[in-house]
Amino acid sequence: MGLEEDVNWDNNVTRKISVKVLPQIPDSLKKLSGKFIVVVYIEVNKFGSVIFVQIFQSSGIPELDNLCKDAVKKWIFSMISEDRIDSGKVTFIFNFN
Repeated sequence: MGLEEDVNWDNNVTRKISVKVLPQIPDSLKKLSGKFIVVVYIEVNKFGSVIFVQIFQSSGIPELDNLCKDAVKKWIFSMISEDRIDSGKVTFIFNFN
């Protein structure tokens, strides 16, 4: 299984990831074959905490979607001095053989 992930920020914002937690794929999903994409919309506060998470594009497999959502909730981003919320989308691409 291969996995790629990336953050596409809205409004040309750039926030570095301090802590990245990847989805832990259970054996039941490792039996899948093919390419699956999950896009998760996130909002991050000025302290770098993820404060909102929503599935933007489903893989068609709810368990895989939820694993991605749960992982992204644990991510921590760089802090900023401005009191604002930054948003973006995290794209997970799974290639199961």
